[in-house]
Amino acid sequence: CLHGAACALRLVDVATPLLPTPAPTPGPEFCVKIQTGGSAHNEGTLTVVINGATVESGSHAKNAVLVDQCYSSPPSVTVKNPTNDGWGGYAKGSADGGATWTNLICIDCADSSGPGEKIAVDGNGDASNQGERACLHGAACALRLVDVATPLLPTPAPTPGPEFCVKIQTGGSAHNEGTLTVVINGATVESGSHAKNAVLV
Repeated sequence: CLHGAACALRLVDVATPLLPTPAPTPGPEFCVKIQTGGSAHNEGTLTVVINGATVESGSHAKNAVLVDQCYSSPPSVTVKNPTNDGWGGYAKGSADGGATWTNLICIDCADSSGPGEKIAVDGNGDASNQGERACLHGAACALRLVDVATPLLPTPAPTPGPEFCVKIQTGGSAHNEGTLTVVINGATVESGSHAKNAVLV
């Protein structure tokens, strides 16, 4: 690098990217499935709100699938019944893209005497026997994958990225000593006269 030119140094050839751009790692998909039960009187009205938007409303027949959707982050799910036509059914959630499923926990529901795994949602209180948990009297009840006091998934430890290192050292042969200015990321990190074998950076 002669005649006082400022010469750039790189780990690889200037035409070659420093490292290939890694493919994005897909995060977990959080899935919700809500379905009317198939037993007597399970059909009824239900409104489902996910992330603040109403995704299903109205009257639903037995075994009807109201919601079957996945999200990139844990969704906020709320159910309510705007009429006295009680609804009974299943509310399932998955934190692994649908590979495994568990019952969504109804945070605001009361314990009831109905069939296990089902929830009952009613505008009054006469359909409480449609599920083991009941959301009654037109209440808006939140559903979660886990108890409200438990984090949905542990926060993963950050993955350290690669460290790119630079070392510049004066040689030990005759006349290697001399002046040199080193600029890294726009800042001068070393300048002046340097003896043989001196580590500049």
